[in-house]
Amino acid sequence: MSSSHASVRETVCVSKVHQTEEIVHLELAQSISSGVNIRIDINGFISADSGPNVYKQIPNAKWRVPQMIGSVFEPASARHVFPSLDLHNQKATFNLCVNHGPSMTAISNSLINPNISTTGISCFDKTVPLTAQQLSFVAFEKTNPLFYNTTTLDGAYLPEIDMIFNSNSKNFQQYEWIHSEVSKVMSLMSKWSDFSYPLSRLEIVVAPVMVGHSALGVITLPAQAIAYQKHTSTHETIIKEVIGQWMEGVVTTEHTCFEKALIAYLEWKINEELQIVKKTRKMEVSRIRPRNLNETADQLRVIRQIKGQSTTLCSPRFVEVFYTLDETYGQESVIGMIKEIFDKFAFSTVTISDWASAAQTSTKKEEAGALIHEWYRPSTKISRPVLRAVVSSNGIEFNQLTEDNWTVPLEISGSAGTQIAVITEKKQSIPFVSTDYVVVDAQRKSHAFVVYDADTYLRLIRCFGDSRCPSKEIGGAFSDLGAALLANILPKPENHEVAKWKSVFKFMAQQNLVEGTAACCVEHAIREMRKCSYWDIQDVCTKIDFNTVLAAVA
Repeated sequence: MSSSHASVRETVCVSKVHQTEEIVHLELAQSISSGVNIRIDINGFISADSGPNVYKQIPNAKWRVPQMIGSVFEPASARHVFPSLDLHNQKATFNLCVNHGPSMTAISNSLINPNISTTGISCFDKTVPLTAQQLSFVAFEKTNPLFYNTTTLDGAYLPEIDMIFNSNSKNFQQYEWIHSEVSKVMSLMSKWSDFSYPLSRLEIVVAPVMVGHSALGVITLPAQAIAYQKHTSTHETIIKEVIGQWMEGVVTTEHTCFEKALIAYLEWKINEELQIVKKTRKMEVSRIRPRNLNETADQLRVIRQIKGQSTTLCSPRFVEVFYTLDETYGQESVIGMIKEIFDKFAFSTVTISDWASAAQTSTKKEEAGALIHEWYRPSTKISRPVLRAVVSSNGIEFNQLTEDNWTVPLEISGSAGTQIAVITEKKQSIPFVSTDYVVVDAQRKSHAFVVYDADTYLRLIRCFGDSRCPSKEIGGAFSDLGAALLANILPKPENHEVAKWKSVFKFMAQQNLVEGTAACCVEHAIREMRKCSYWDIQDVCTKIDFNTVLAAVA
């Protein structure tokens, strides 16, 4: 090992070496001051079985396809292939050379350097700062690429785009739609980040992989998806990988679930703008909103990740906070947050605190930063705010039902209009007067769940079909009640409230406002178990404190 400062170089001894699984810890024989560059030479490194980290396509007599080998690195997978500081918060420039067959061509994050490349060895220009998982290389032969020159679209710079396919099709013009789609998304990302694409070329590789992958300068698309242009998931994959050029490649976030969730949200937002796929953010948020607050994991494929490689699977709930920001503080809130980050942290790594500060700057609201901080903190069993709203003639008393305390901006709607209240305390009263209905979060903008007292629910039953009702989605207030019921988080009703609650639950059952286990437990509470399985009743419903009180009264 050697260290250098300015023009002075010296050799430093390693006193101890510890290896724990795939990580080597080195203890130096002397102290090294900050600002000193350290070079570590590692000899005899043997790559582990590449597994999902490297894909291969080998032709044979029956399968005449181009030969291809390339990398797809997720967090902590680059270390399987080469020694590296393989941490999500560590960035460095790379000088890469790849050995390959003499008839093969290689590509990587940066352009090939012809001055030092030879037959069978391709060496590339130094990269911009990257994490180890962003390093990408592909070697191939006998492909028919599509190449597009540098241009502009809606004033945004577009680099050269080189598309490489893993098939021998003669009609590659049928894939020009990929270039068109990629160009539109790149143009929009340049505008939204206020940051032009930083490289002179983007390589797009259609390869035998299961999911897409984005490394700055190289996008890998699954061949099976590209074969079906009409599939929604095909376009979602392309959009997410292009977004990843900015949100993973240029700026890296230490919290990988934040990074992946923001990419998922931007894919929704871009689709609303470009109409590539017919879906809306509101539709997607409604789809991932839990029907059971006890559920901590959801199998919905919203956030792209490789289960076999990712150390932590990210819950779809992480996406919801961005929708709340945009809907509460204006549709430019998330875009403004992104611009702030790219202005300060391009080619570096950012923290949740950095994003929280950017959200506060973008919205000019201190609570917006708190939203980000709290949504991504380690939480207790129920990982979102759940509030009970008790409505009176002159106001609303909010009680937070979770162990964690949350900052929650909420719209309150009534006969006099809508106002925003920011709930920050465990128990907080908000003055509000309405001559008819009171609905919290009437447009379903918040990631929070709100449940009410029995009298308010009875009034909301009359809200259905009433033109004065401030919400067109009042059924959502009752489905949220079902989700909170399953979490056993509702306070036990007083004896004088039992009849009222039974009326509420009977209405929910008759109108089919809840489904699955929630529907079963609603029926169990009113002793009308038409849709229940024995196991739902015994394992869930009988263990809910709220149900115990209701079911005990005839």
